[in-house]
Amino acid sequence: MQFSKSILFTAVALIAPLAMQATSLNIAPITTADGALTFSNFNCGISFSGAGSFGGTCAAINVNLLPGLDGIQFQEGLNAANGDLDVYLSYEVTANKTAVSSIAMLFNGSITPPSTGNGTASVTEQAVWFGTITPDSQVVLVSETLGTYGLGSTDGGTVALTSPLGVGQSLTVYKDINLTASASSTANLSYVDQTFNMASVPEPGTTALMGGGLMLFGLALRRRFSKKQLA
Repeated sequence: MQFSKSILFTAVALIAPLAMQATSLNIAPITTADGALTFSNFNCGISFSGAGSFGGTCAAINVNLLPGLDGIQFQEGLNAANGDLDVYLSYEVTANKTAVSSIAMLFNGSITPPSTGNGTASVTEQAVWFGTITPDSQVVLVSETLGTYGLGSTDGGTVALTSPLGVGQSLTVYKDINLTASASSTANLSYVDQTFNMASVPEPGTTALMGGGLMLFGLALRRRFSKKQLA
């Protein structure tokens, strides 16, 4: 099987910093209230460059379910002044009951003072399906850049998956939270929400009606065919 070099390069470019600095968040697997999704294997890494300072640690990051939604929230008061802060996060999500068709993200980046050119707050994320080739190696089967969002205020977006995540399947989501600020400003971010949209499944009643309709249609065709044979 051949794999696109661009896909592999994109995946490695985003994953490499995380792989070099990641530490486990020691968070037990989390399953949504409806049992649709399970989140596990949370990892985090932080790097900072510049003459200023930053706030936030991996150990202080909280991960909670979003009430009434199939998703989770990463929460921690992150900030950077006169420098560049990158927080790398990764986790796995498994579809337990219904296929996942798209992924949505929302975060609250801001710059103080709010002036153009003072800095940026952005989140770049990528969803990756892994396929095991040998017990000791993996290759990226699918890599999708979900998007880079920023410029402050509440921002985010929704991206449909090229191939839905099927029941029993898992994918890994990689995030790069970047806060960049000039000497006279501070970039801030306190949460990132991640929700998953399920593929539509016909209601049992709808399925029964469709089945009944097809059966009647088949009987009608059969009778019509029988009449033609008798004529």
